[in-house]
Amino acid sequence: MKSRLFALFMLLIMIAVLVPAASAQTDVTCLGLNGDDCAIITAANENTAKIQSFTQAFTFDFSVSGAGAMTGGTDGVSLKANGSGPFVIDAAAADPSAMVSMAMDITGSADAGSDNQSGSISVRIVDGIIYVSDPKTGEWKGAKLADLLSSVTDQMGAMTGGAGGASTSGTGGAAGLASNPAVMGLASAAMAFDPVKIPGFLTQTREADADMMGQKMVAFNYTADIGALLTSPEFQKLMSQATTAATQADPQAAQMAMMVPMLATMATGNFNYTRWVGADDGFIHRIVFAGDINLDLSAMMGASGSSGAQMPPINMKLNLTVDLSEINNTAAPVAPEGATIVPASEIMG
Repeated sequence: MKSRLFALFMLLIMIAVLVPAASAQTDVTCLGLNGDDCAIITAANENTAKIQSFTQAFTFDFSVSGAGAMTGGTDGVSLKANGSGPFVIDAAAADPSAMVSMAMDITGSADAGSDNQSGSISVRIVDGIIYVSDPKTGEWKGAKLADLLSSVTDQMGAMTGGAGGASTSGTGGAAGLASNPAVMGLASAAMAFDPVKIPGFLTQTREADADMMGQKMVAFNYTADIGALLTSPEFQKLMSQATTAATQADPQAAQMAMMVPMLATMATGNFNYTRWVGADDGFIHRIVFAGDINLDLSAMMGASGSSGAQMPPINMKLNLTVDLSEINNTAAPVAPEGATIVPASEIMG
């Protein structure tokens, strides 16, 4: 199972757990809406945050094209997956890892030129144990979810030079970064940075109603204009501070950090975040994240003396659709019979 496809499956499972909760939390709930629409989406957020069980189905589609001209490798990469299953939430669980029980069957594919993978996987989380079935033998293996998450955290720390990776003493460790004035100034600026206030960046509208899942649905859509954010004076100032902080914290990172503000001016596109609210029951039943981003590097490549003018833009597309049904009327998943409990590393492998 050591494959990019398996990593995709694990990522999607984590997204599946977080999406319903995240959909009910935002600091700009009523942005651009009239009083009646504000009341609808506010009540829907509150109702959805209290959901105790649901059946979830999702589709995921991500693709990158146009990168081959720059990397000299595969021009296009695509990841696709779909899955469904029940979720039960126990907010009173003493063990945080046992708060969510779920069962999900996922099918997906990963394509990168001649390197293609496809397959399916079944996953269950019950009483703080995550179970994964072997797609070839059907054998179930389980490990403590807390151990798996800890293992993932340790690996990320080692990759980024954090806990378990780099030393926390000296100018190159966490202590050195914490005492660096430029880094502290950047942290303060990042805390004060509010992208919602950037003119033209974020808008929200009520879309046309639709009939689905046996009732009328009211749709609310956020649109985030990436170009408006990245080219704004406020964001460029933050990036300039980040460059200074990176240079002082690690001189070797200076050249790379200086490219970030320039790259920001070359990105255009938008993200859309849409929620469909049931007019009858007041729950959020469909959540869609969609993105279409272009990165035009031709100007930078031209400045470096290469044939950048002939380079096509790098395009990235994302679509994640999540449907919630049988809300508060879903049976709790159960642990698979005959599962073998193993170390978390074996589940990952």
